[in-house]
Amino acid sequence: MNYKHKTKYKEKEEETLDELLSNSPDIIKKIECPYCSSSIPAHNLNINEKIAKCGECDSLFSIDKEIDELKSSNFVAEHEIIRPEGIDIFHYKEEIDISVNQPLNVGLQLITAFVFVIAFTYSLLLLVLSSKIVLSTILLMTTIIPWLFCFFFFYKLSNRSKHRINISINDRYMTVQWRPKNFTKDQYFDIEDIEQLYVSKDRGYYCLNMIINGLEGQKYIKLIQYMKSLPHAKYLEQEIEKNIGIIDKKPPNDAI
Repeated sequence: MNYKHKTKYKEKEEETLDELLSNSPDIIKKIECPYCSSSIPAHNLNINEKIAKCGECDSLFSIDKEIDELKSSNFVAEHEIIRPEGIDIFHYKEEIDISVNQPLNVGLQLITAFVFVIAFTYSLLLLVLSSKIVLSTILLMTTIIPWLFCFFFFYKLSNRSKHRINISINDRYMTVQWRPKNFTKDQYFDIEDIEQLYVSKDRGYYCLNMIINGLEGQKYIKLIQYMKSLPHAKYLEQEIEKNIGIIDKKPPNDAI
């Protein structure tokens, strides 16, 4: 992936195998030739080019994945986030289910506030013009609908503790389901198309984003918006990446 960097490019210093292992002292990585299964000694490993040479069959092969795993292992060990309150995890055979409370939709709050103002204004007009039968009847009919919308929203708000987002991951797919749906469609993703997850901040709220590889290029999807807690967002990112086998990489510039 190519991202634009605002800072001036600085050439990366060469890294030795000893330095790489010193950052991950508890990780032991054995490199084997993919062609003859021979063990590769350290002097046949080029860490900076991420290439290894087999001394038995003289084959050259990439060790890009192994190097990335070594580099990320120490970061994960030191920065692993403990499961915060409000997130539940269930394991069943080869599938994992992650359940979290639905964040309150800020857009829906604004719409409800606007509708409430309209309903209140119409109610005042209804009282003032109650002597005029025709006008009062029209106002009464037009006032009922916004009040019903407001009551519906307040009912939803009082039962928010039961509103959950269920994320299910198996060996092929990841599904995201809102229960109740609250006008949100269920989402289905092939885990092989998922490139990366990251958390961003927008107008005081946290958003869990996902980068998807498609036929027309990469797509950036806002998976869960309006989250108030950064630990909740980062924990979801951590667990999803861990269970679909993604190594945490450098995220886009707007990530936190």
